[in-house]
Amino acid sequence: MAVNRFLVKSFRVTLAQNVSGPGLDTQVGATITCYGEDRASAELVIAFVRPGFDLPANRTKADSSSGTLFVPSLDFPWYYNLLHSANRIRARVSDRDPSSNQLETLVKRGETGDDGPGFTGRWTKMEGE
Repeated sequence: MAVNRFLVKSFRVTLAQNVSGPGLDTQVGATITCYGEDRASAELVIAFVRPGFDLPANRTKADSSSGTLFVPSLDFPWYYNLLHSANRIRARVSDRDPSSNQLETLVKRGETGDDGPGFTGRWTKMEGE
């Protein structure tokens, strides 16, 4: 399987001085692990890298069942708010191109009440919708 897309059914937040786990080391201070319906075959770990460290390359298991997305720690509130408030979020994990590991969702700007300047009110279409 080259690409695994799954709906995120639940997520777990881990905050620690040094988060440990496969492929993680002292530069990671937090993770959000996104799970699909079947936790054994659908998992995306978003690893938040501390300031001052280079972002490692994303990683994916050979069977595309799980992968890691490395992002700056300053992005933590954005990812947490997205997962906490959006309805249908999909994770994409690719063993062919781990740099494309990502979250996808339909989000209407302004759902929190702030449309921002120049908002047109359009929705972003997710692949397969």
